Amino acid sequence: MQAFLKLGKDAGFDMACFLELQSDFHRHGLDTMPLVNSFPDDFVEAYISQNFLAIDPVVECAFHRVMPYRWRQVGELKPLTPGETHYLQQLDDAGIVDGVAVPLFGPNGTIGFAGFGMQRGRVDLTHEEMLMLQHKAFHLYTTYLDQGDQPIQPHLSPREREVLSWVAAGKSNTVIADILKISDHTVDSLLRRAYRKLNVTTRTAAVIRAVQWGLIGIS
Repeated sequence: MQAFLKLGKDAGFDMACFLELQSDFHRHGLDTMPLVNSFPDDFVEAYISQNFLAIDPVVECAFHRVMPYRWRQVGELKPLTPGETHYLQQLDDAGIVDGVAVPLFGPNGTIGFAGFGMQRGRVDLTHEEMLMLQHKAFHLYTTYLDQGDQPIQPHLSPREREVLSWVAAGKSNTVIADILKISDHTVDSLLRRAYRKLNVTTRTAAVIRAVQWGLIGIS
């Protein structure tokens, strides 16, 4: 999964994501599908909390196209609803200026989606380079499918790991905020993001899960 992030970076993109979509051609909640990404945390939090998946035209086109396409082309590929236009505006507001979507179709109706975004400039890939990107992404996707039901290691940001390390040391949110020189609200937000990524609901469970994955240590 982390190789998708490296693939985007090697291709000159600022961020990348991978989704495993549902094979019944409907978009479901992100809490039920594997997700790895290097998009800005604030944007990811908004994407999940506001269920942008339901109005994301970039993902919608992946159900119906075989070849890669630029995000800014979706208005030419399908009529946009007001909700979809609103979502594209959210991309602009987040400073995500362009990107490439790569549909990934596997065996038995499996569907994957690889997205590669940019915060500066515009996508300047030739047709051949787009095909090569798709070829590499498909190779990673089939490798992922071959792993079966093996668990996927969560990806925590350095700041999320730092906060969890202090939680493991028994520090309260207020004390952690003082140590890191950030607000209590920011500490709470970082913890909620970590909970979601680790699929837990309590501080203790988050620490245990993070230690199990080797994401933090306990001294």
